[in-house]
Amino acid sequence: MSSSNRHVLAIVAVALSLQLCFWLAASRQALAQNDQGAAPQGKAVKLLNPLDGATVREKVPIKVSRDALPANGGYVSVFVDGVFLSANVIPDSGTTVFEWDTKGDPILATDPSQVTPVPDGPHAIVVKIFDHDSNLTGTATANVLVANKVKALPDGVQLVYHFPKDQMLTFRRTSKLLDVTDVTNPQGTSLQESSVKFERSVEDVTDSHDFLIRDQILPGGTISISGTPYSLDSLYMIKSKYQTVNKFGELVQNNQAFTAGDHLGFEVSELPNRRVSAGDSWQTHIRISIPWNTSKPTLLTATGLLEGFEWQNDYPTAKIVETYDGPATLYAGPEAAMIPITATNVHVARNIWFAYGSGRIVRETTSFTVTASVTATQYSAISGGATQPQPQPEPGAQQNPANPTFNPVVPNQFGQGTQAEPVLPLKLRETDVTNLVPASE
Repeated sequence: MSSSNRHVLAIVAVALSLQLCFWLAASRQALAQNDQGAAPQGKAVKLLNPLDGATVREKVPIKVSRDALPANGGYVSVFVDGVFLSANVIPDSGTTVFEWDTKGDPILATDPSQVTPVPDGPHAIVVKIFDHDSNLTGTATANVLVANKVKALPDGVQLVYHFPKDQMLTFRRTSKLLDVTDVTNPQGTSLQESSVKFERSVEDVTDSHDFLIRDQILPGGTISISGTPYSLDSLYMIKSKYQTVNKFGELVQNNQAFTAGDHLGFEVSELPNRRVSAGDSWQTHIRISIPWNTSKPTLLTATGLLEGFEWQNDYPTAKIVETYDGPATLYAGPEAAMIPITATNVHVARNIWFAYGSGRIVRETTSFTVTASVTATQYSAISGGATQPQPQPEPGAQQNPANPTFNPVVPNQFGQGTQAEPVLPLKLRETDVTNLVPASE
């Protein structure tokens, strides 16, 4: 794309952003007028979804008939229980004007405090429709019952994987690795992002109920390194990864590959090896790596908690929360030149939704932050070749032996007592999301 085209696109993006801000302000003003007793305007419109009186859960598409939407464009404002949620530009096609997430996932949010699940029970939805000139042309309402929780099992539950031989499930997995060292940039700098689909098949079952599991990444995966996109196939010679686990997901054997290539696969999350009820906790293990495709993940001893029972991906599930806080050593770079990174603190939060009836994970989200001091070589191994931003030292700091960041002779694993690379502070945040792909897709 030429620089002139990028300039034009930037101008268009700014214009659209300003228009949406104008519409948003107009929407808030209209709401304030209605609250002060101003007569409502616009015709009554019926929502196509959800219907009045419906029971809803998880993500709820809010749909309005195209006939009720202004032909010249405009926007819709969505309110729940009188609280403004969003103002969205009317789509060019289709009837979905907003997706109401009644659950949310604080693990995936930049600011978890801003994510509040909608409590089960009755709620009122109001959709206000505005034309291009911010005139209110229609209002749609629906009273619904949110029902995300599943009634707790009085005798608890034994969570075990159902791994019948020849079972094959498909999962979609996304990951994002950010450099969040700069406190003035809370969004962070992207080091690596990926999106893949993989098949997990049960290749064999032993008499003692151990399971040989095969992960195979499917064609079409993408990876972005420091903002540059690639197809996964162009960077890796992708091969299957095999591992043997028991019915609780505990690793029995990490099966070694007999052929050359990049044997990429994913962890089978551990389950408690006893019957548990809501509120019970136990010791478990989590494997993390930076980036996700490192061949030597780090094993952490974490705490697991059965938070409760709820619907997820249209399955009744047990929601497990796993956490870890403490130091750790991680490994980055290609297997032939693996570089250890000593982190002073690693914070891990993981949510697992386990469908106890069918014995499978349907969704898993993981977020972890890593605080460490690293050299340029280590940073390059983590980021896939990027150069770490250099903080500007205070005057005279370069010669100050009390400042290890700029001390050129600080010993590290690359040369105890010899000339070594400078060490810089680093904070990383990785988020991973894995979802079971419905058989219909």
